[in-house]
Amino acid sequence: MPAKQKDYFGALYEVARVINASLSPGDVLEQIVAQVAQTMKVKACSLRLLDARRRKLLMGAQTGLSDGYIRKGPVLVKESGLDRQALKGETLHLANAQTAELIQRLDHPDLERVVLAHLSETNNRPDLALRAVRPVLAARVSLCAAEQDRPSSVFALGNGAKGGTS
Repeated sequence: MPAKQKDYFGALYEVARVINASLSPGDVLEQIVAQVAQTMKVKACSLRLLDARRRKLLMGAQTGLSDGYIRKGPVLVKESGLDRQALKGETLHLANAQTAELIQRLDHPDLERVVLAHLSETNNRPDLALRAVRPVLAARVSLCAAEQDRPSSVFALGNGAKGGTS
């Protein structure tokens, strides 16, 4: 069995062990985030819980997050297109989710067009990328995904130019 697979099974075993040994949901959630971070070799991990009114994602457990991030508080579902998609059971490509978060932070009144490029030939599709990013952009912003196997439209850039098609 490959080492990576052993790591996943080991992490699952550790989580199951804590679930069986503890009646505390907090302990179980803390163990889950610790094992996920360790197994995936990442610095931080969080697990959010949906409140009873389905309006907020509350911090259930976390490891390695900055105090500033934690102080941001609950995520309002109505303000997070990615979370709305996930709660509907839609598939999200992690890189698409990261791109959407970045674009959401960069959005400003002068932004006119976003072209998604460098989409993986094997692990992503334009429709998935577009579906992840569209909810975080204002309606005024033109959005398109460049294709791997053909040229895109010509876009005029700068000085408020609105040339090209999307």
